[in-house]
Amino acid sequence: MRDALRRALGNGELRLYYQPQLRLATQEVIGFEALIRWHHPERGVLAPGAFLPALERSALALEIGGWTLDEACRMAAVVNGRCNRYKIGVNLFPTQFRALNFPDRVAEAVTRHDILPECLELEVTEDVALADDERSMRTLARLREIGVGIAFDDFGTGFASLSSLQRFSLTTLKIDRGFIRDIVTRPSDAAIVKALVAMSRDLGLETIAEGIETLEQEATLKAMGCPAGQGYRYARPMREADVGHYLFGLKQALEA
Repeated sequence: MRDALRRALGNGELRLYYQPQLRLATQEVIGFEALIRWHHPERGVLAPGAFLPALERSALALEIGGWTLDEACRMAAVVNGRCNRYKIGVNLFPTQFRALNFPDRVAEAVTRHDILPECLELEVTEDVALADDERSMRTLARLREIGVGIAFDDFGTGFASLSSLQRFSLTTLKIDRGFIRDIVTRPSDAAIVKALVAMSRDLGLETIAEGIETLEQEATLKAMGCPAGQGYRYARPMREADVGHYLFGLKQALEA
């Protein structure tokens, strides 16, 4: 699998798809999460679950992680032009985040594509950030000095304590889709999400609810004060070529 992935990278079979993140109150797009896909010559388009387990703990993760970072920065330049309105979020591999020179690579990519640092948001899971607490804190602090955003992805599914939200240099808290799925019918999930939204707001963090699929879920989140979300209710991950059409269509719908 790793050998095939190495060939895939060289052959241009790996692509980033983009899922929009919207401000719930206004339905305006605030950014996109970059999600990797493999255009396999025989098996078709493969989602990350089909190949990431073989990749994440290999040396190849550094190479492909570097490519995804560069592509995300390039896309930030393309989608923003001169307006600097949208941020592009990109997931990090564990080995990529722990590389000694990782902040320098981020700074180089931002400079090479001539984007404002705040147009890039790096997404790390709790488990990755907490694996080496002190070193992770230094890495995140250095990244924040560069000016890029830092998101805790899938919050609530790992081992992070609430105090870690204060200790780590974060800008965004992403609430895992597992809590959003039954938010309308399961009071315990609703209570957890409501508490996370309030806590995130008080800490000055952006909050994004993942996996919103229905109007009822959206309405519940808005009532809780959740500012932003993403999910199939708004759009599935799309090719770069479709992003411009999506933004134009959404603008027309909002102005109608």
